[in-house]
Amino acid sequence: MALAPSDRRKSSSLFQSSAGSSSRRKDDHLLHAIVASAVFMAIWTPYRYVTPFVISKGISILVLDSFVKPAVKIGIVFSCLRFLDEVPKGRYLEELGVKREGLVRGIILGTLSWFSYTSVWQYSALCVLRRRISFPSFRLTVHDLSEYFTELCFYILIVGFFEEILARGYIFRELYRGIKWKFNLISSLLVTGCIFSLFHVPIDVFVSRMGGGQLSFHLLFVFSFSILAGFLFFRSGWQIVSVTIFHGLMDTTPFFSLLPPDVQLGGAEGLTISYFLSFTTSALVIEIMHRAMGRVKPSEGRVMSSSSAPTFLLSSVS
Repeated sequence: MALAPSDRRKSSSLFQSSAGSSSRRKDDHLLHAIVASAVFMAIWTPYRYVTPFVISKGISILVLDSFVKPAVKIGIVFSCLRFLDEVPKGRYLEELGVKREGLVRGIILGTLSWFSYTSVWQYSALCVLRRRISFPSFRLTVHDLSEYFTELCFYILIVGFFEEILARGYIFRELYRGIKWKFNLISSLLVTGCIFSLFHVPIDVFVSRMGGGQLSFHLLFVFSFSILAGFLFFRSGWQIVSVTIFHGLMDTTPFFSLLPPDVQLGGAEGLTISYFLSFTTSALVIEIMHRAMGRVKPSEGRVMSSSSAPTFLLSSVS
């Protein structure tokens, strides 16, 4: 039966209202970032609370996280892309920066960022501890290659990839799109840094049981790392491989050392200047390499185009 003119107008009005609501929901990127962060904390906090009990039963936290971390983080990200962003399934990976475009560029930037950070941190720490300009003592620290590559693969493929998919691939990207005022990149980096630091509180409190001073220092380090990783992700043309490699190498024990065997690092809190220099140098290297390799201007469209510190500082698991 044909609709009367008035009924057709009402139907058209309802359809436009529904379409407008759907469009607003898809474009509310700040809300998407908040929802993803809140859901993750709601799941991860109780999980980390029971983690010590699971460990006490003889189950390794690395084995446990190898299954739980990918399931939780991919589940959250894919659910947000489907229900909040309404992205077609075939474009999920590209949305998160998993793409062929800029792959080599990402690998180079990620590796050089880690190397510059590690070298500057170790050498500056040597000078600070000896209170003078010292000549570095280069030496390899890997004695078992199979053990080293097993550790490296775990921290890159499990820890680095899945943490970066959520933190940089989704949350940082959504914040960058959603913040419309001036200096949106800086604002997005700072907010993501706060969120990423918050993600590490459960393991620091329930598993590592850090004291107040150590916890504060660790969260400051994680915040700084997040800013550098976000800048790397941005300059690589939203290539997730860049931050995956950088993150994984940062968590892995370095294969070289510039410190003589007799030098003891002691308390890391006393080496603040070393961390400042290493992060600053790495950011400068990223910018120089970005310009040398040809600038890639990140798009705001739906699809984007085109050893380090002691182990406890950047928890291998969050």
